[in-house]
Parts: sequence; C-alpha cells; structure tokens
Amino acid sequence: MAEIDVVIPMHNSAQWVGGALDSLLEQGPCLGQVICVDNNSTDNSSDVVQTWGQAHPDVRLKLIEERTPGACAARNAGLREVNTTWVQFLDSDDLLGPQKMGSQMALGQDRDMVYGHFMFSREDHAWPSWAMSADPLAGLAHGRTGQTTSNLFRTESVRAAGGWDESLSSAQEYDLMFRMFKAGGRFTMSEDHLTTVRLFPEGRISTSNEAKRRLNSFALRMKMWAHIQSEPGVTGAQKQRVLNALFNTTRWLDPFDGARAAEGYRALSEAGYSPTPDVQIPSWFVLASRMLGVQRAAKWRRVAQQWMPSKP
Repeated sequence: MAEIDVVIPMHNSAQWVGGALDSLLEQGPCLGQVICVDNNSTDNSSDVVQTWGQAHPDVRLKLIEERTPGACAARNAGLREVNTTWVQFLDSDDLLGPQKMGSQMALGQDRDMVYGHFMFSREDHAWPSWAMSADPLAGLAHGRTGQTTSNLFRTESVRAAGGWDESLSSAQEYDLMFRMFKAGGRFTMSEDHLTTVRLFPEGRISTSNEAKRRLNSFALRMKMWAHIQSEPGVTGAQKQRVLNALFNTTRWLDPFDGARAAEGYRALSEAGYSPTPDVQIPSWFVLASRMLGVQRAAKWRRVAQQWMPSKP
C-alpha cells in the first residue's frame, strides 16, 4: 500500500498533541513520515513529541520549527518535507478515526482531494458535523467540503495551487480548496465520519477576531462568484447556490463592515438575485426577502434574532 505523509502544525499543543499522534497508530500500513512543526510554542510541545517518538520507534517522526507565525506557515513548512502522493494535514488537537487515511486514499484514485464528514467533541460530548455536499462547487460556497483534518489532499495539487495562504487567519482550507478547484481540481466525498475535531479554547494556531473572520469568508465568496460567472459548464442551479452563499456571508458581515457588505449587496443586485431555500436560508426568510428586499429582510432578521430567547 502507498504511504501518506502527515503534517501536524503545533502551537502550545502539549496537552493534546499526544492524542493526535496516538490516532495515527490506527492508520495501518499507509502511515508514512509524521512531520510535526513547532510554531513558536512556549510550552513543552516539542518535548511531548520527542517523548512520544521514543515510545514509538517504528514511526518515522520528524520535528521541525517554523518561526513565521500561523498555521498556514507551519503547514507549508511541513509540506516542503512531504515525499508522498497524498498528504494528511492533522491539526494537533484533532483525531483521525481508524483507517481514515487509507480508506480516503482508496476513494481518491484520479482525484485531487477527498473531503469528508467529521465529528465535533467537547469534554465527554460528541456530535456529527453538518452534512457535506456531494456537489463540490456548492459545498465550497457553503462550507460543506469538509475541513483541514477531515480531508485528504493530493500533494502536487496543493503545491500547484500555491500551498496555504499565510496571510489568512481564517477560511484557510476553503481558500486553498477553491484555488485547487479553479485550477481544475477534482474532488470526491467520503460518506463516513472519520475525523474528530476537538473543541478547546487554547492551542489553535489559527485565530481571528469575529469581524476579520466574517470578512475573510465574505471575500472568498465574492471571488467564487466572480470566477463562476464566466466558467462554462456551471449550471444555473449551481450559480444560485453560490449566490445564496454570498448573500449569507454579506448579511453576516453587514453589522461589522457595512461598506464591504454594500459591495456584496451590489453584486447580488447586479445578478438579479432572489434567494431560494438553502443553508441558513429557510423558506420563511425567502418569502420575507421577496416582500422586503434582501437587504431589508436581512436587517429585519438580525433585529428579530436579538429579541428571540436563546436556547437553554
């Protein structure tokens, strides 16, 4: 069986990187080199990795440092060390299910990425992610093509797309996946939940304030809409789903950056946009948008939600 190298970026991950490494022991013969990248940790993350490596001498473990801050810089540093056809990016606080890498590689064949569902966990509670989309374009637009760890990437396709954008603090994997898609990348979906995303307040390299996170998400959907307008083979239904995603990110951005949100509303107006039921767009909101206009309906919904009681 072909091997798959693994890249693990770390920043103050001493508490949980051992669990991520342990999950690799259940990957079977496809496990290749494990590249841990310490990204300016101030705890003993590197010591934990070295101790783990001594306890598992059969695993080819490589520990390197990357001083440029950010998960993308750390992943790019690890990517430069990868020697296999496929690469598994594993965040240091996530876990892979048994045989995750091998089963996705079997699905990949002539594809550039296999994306999958995943589980969330916090303390003793676990729950499944939202359903992924079998249509990669709609999935990219609505955040339904997996996430960094739940996916398996063809190494050369990531490199050809320029690797990870080190200027981004959020929306990183969707930016990369979109650039791969633009370059002709072919994606397929895994039906299983083969990854667990553990939710901790600390230890993630990628952090962002809410305004920046929403702006990054909006800017990416604007790029998607600009790209598909001239792309042959994109159906009207697919364009509608991208516009729905642009509408969502525009209205989410509006309270934080009205000027940039206005760009989104302008693009929607120029496209003659009318919302249809979709992710975060229920039927009643479609009706409200048709009665009030998309911008007024979005504002009305935002105000109404402030008065709605929160769930216990």
